[in-house]
Amino acid sequence: MTLYVARRLLQLIPTLAFILVVVFILVRLLPGDPTSAILGDRALDADVERI
Repeated sequence: MTLYVARRLLQLIPTLAFILVVVFILVRLLPGDPTSAILGDRALDADVERI
């Protein structure tokens, strides 16, 4: 049972790495920037600078 758990934990590492890479790429492909997504289109320049 210990061997099974160890093997599953080792399989988790590449799976998490793959998920992280996919999420990173998807976030980079989205239009706009995070501040406009958080504040909306009517944000003032001072608010954007603060974030």
